[in-house]
Amino acid sequence: GCLSQILVVPLIVAPLERIKVILQTNSQIPGQYACLKHIIAQEGVKGVFKGTLVTYARDMPSFSTYFLVYELLRNGVFMDENGYISTSGTLVSGALAGIAGWAVAIPADVIKNRHQACSQSKSAFQNAVALFKSRGIRGFYLGAGPILLRAGPANAAAFLGYELSLKAISYTNL
Repeated sequence: GCLSQILVVPLIVAPLERIKVILQTNSQIPGQYACLKHIIAQEGVKGVFKGTLVTYARDMPSFSTYFLVYELLRNGVFMDENGYISTSGTLVSGALAGIAGWAVAIPADVIKNRHQACSQSKSAFQNAVALFKSRGIRGFYLGAGPILLRAGPANAAAFLGYELSLKAISYTNL
């Protein structure tokens, strides 16, 4: 999970997250392409990559937790002695993995979003300190309720699709 993010974060995730955050916080920009042009005009090409390190800080521990929890539950709790896992076992494992992954990610996600939305040259650390001074530790969990409520069903469905795809592939290779 951690290694999967080495190239994905700087080349895809961080730039797209930056555009998303700017669009969410600036109603004057009409679309994604206009936002990309706006960022480059205001900050240069490096502005597109603002928040890459804090995106790593969010995604690497989060994806590691996500896959670890899924595999531990799937193989250690729900798999029977014949190597079979029920649909409900897959759904519960996926839901809990998604919740665990996002529980780890939320503080860094809040910092990342605030950092990427900030037009001044404040560092992510300065943004985190300002958040702590204004909201305390609870400030790092803003939006946690909706994120965690979404994480369960979304990841249950994702892992069910994953497991069904693996079964379909193995049946076609027989």
